Amino acid sequence: MRGGYAAFLLALSCAVLHGQSVPEQSITISGNVTDSVTGRGISGALVILQTGPSKAEFAAMQSQMRSQIEQDGDAVNPKPPAVPVPRRAVTDENGKYSFTVPEPTVAIIQVSHSGYLNGVKQALKDLAQGINVALVPTGVIEGRVANADGDPLPGVSVEMIQVQIQDGRKMLRAPQTVRTNDLGEYRFWNITP
Repeated sequence: MRGGYAAFLLALSCAVLHGQSVPEQSITISGNVTDSVTGRGISGALVILQTGPSKAEFAAMQSQMRSQIEQDGDAVNPKPPAVPVPRRAVTDENGKYSFTVPEPTVAIIQVSHSGYLNGVKQALKDLAQGINVALVPTGVIEGRVANADGDPLPGVSVEMIQVQIQDGRKMLRAPQTVRTNDLGEYRFWNITP
């Protein structure tokens, strides 16, 4: 039992030392956030970067597993690296963002901005080439309710029903209801296209 434990510690030490020989390199992950309809950059979008283990951490885990297999003929689950804390940025006036991080094995970009559906993009390679995300704008329906003389009708209930195609059949989506204001105006917003 003691010999096996000592061998495990030796293998772990070798794996850690071998993993340290892989240089930790930083890269810049950048890109553009654009409107999918107009193609223009979206200013002020929140961009969240979640990365997987760095390439150096991943190499250390692989080395640890190889060493364990060579010694015991069986792989032990390596200790997973710490989960990196998500990084946040806000796009500039042209919709550009940028992060400098240790080179990861995977990167996931999540983008949100009011008036748009959230966007998600995952990249496994060519991370430094740029990760661009096009956000789809949500819709707005607005109008005014008036009587025959053109006078506004406040407090009138206006209902919106969306038609959705599901399994090849048209289905009615649950209605949304708003009331007109004192000028007879109503507005539905954040409508999914």
